[in-house]
Parts: sequence; C-alpha cells; structure tokens
Amino acid sequence: MRITETELCTLDIEWYGIDRRGNIAVFCSAGAANVPEFVCESMERVDMLIDFFDKLTRKSECGILFVPPKKNPLPKQIAEEYAGKGLFYFDSDDMTGKSKNTASLREYYTKNAYPLSPLKLEELPRDIAAILENQRLDVEDFSRAERIEVAQGDVKHEPIEFTDEKGNCYFVP
Repeated sequence: MRITETELCTLDIEWYGIDRRGNIAVFCSAGAANVPEFVCESMERVDMLIDFFDKLTRKSECGILFVPPKKNPLPKQIAEEYAGKGLFYFDSDDMTGKSKNTASLREYYTKNAYPLSPLKLEELPRDIAAILENQRLDVEDFSRAERIEVAQGDVKHEPIEFTDEKGNCYFVP
C-alpha cells in the first residue's frame, strides 16, 4: 500500500537507506521531512524493515552529535539505540533547540549519531538486503555526511471530508 500525503504529514516515518559503501542509515521524518519515492511506494516494505531492525541487538559503541536536552532523555536514548545497532542515525530535527525538539519542514536530515562499528549490507539476511538494495542514496559514505538532502517522493493527495461548526459538510477531492 502506497504512503499517502496525509500519512507523510502526520506520521514519524522511520525509513532506511544505504550508501555506496554498504553502510546502513535510519532516517526519522517526524512528519515534517521529505521522504523519498522508494519509501512512499510501499508501507509494507517500511514496516518489514522496521520490524527487522527493531529486533536487532546492540553491536557497537556509538557517538552522539548533539547536546542532549537536560529535561528530556528520549532523544539521546533513541540515538544510542539506533547507532548501537550499527546504524547511522539521521533525523529531521537538527537538534538546534530552536523549536523545542519539534521538527520543522525540512528537505534534509541531520546526522545525530553514528556507530563505531557500522552494520554492513552484506551482514543482513538476503530478503532484507534485497529491499535495501533498492533504497540506495546518492551518498558515498554516511560517516562523512553531516546532512543529507532528500527529494520528496510522489505523494497522492487523499480526499478530505469535514464538517464545520455550523454542521455544513464539505468534500475536497
């Protein structure tokens, strides 16, 4: 099933890509960043990759590239979880603190954490590697990239139906 425009704007879509060296990165959109066409094509593939990577155990020490908020340990925990599995972690929130840990619309993702021992494509099961082969980004090496620009995939607008405060029904095709 194709990802819709509404889902792109409301869901924090976790998606994966590989660089030319076979390194794997996870990208978190926060409903505010561009998501490439290969992700938009199939929510089932997105879910399959999420399920696989969620089950991976820690394999690496990692580096964090932002100052964690003192009152909210969650961003650091998330960064350590991903990078600890050997994944480079890019987020739509550049962690500058300007928007109180709320992402604003971005055409790029900022690297927030990296593994000291990166997981490689050739280490993955064949079915997972086959999906990721089609999710190659035009990046030589995630370890050298601070920011990655992503073009928005072709999204389909969903019809919207709503009722105003006077009870009038509207339909926007």
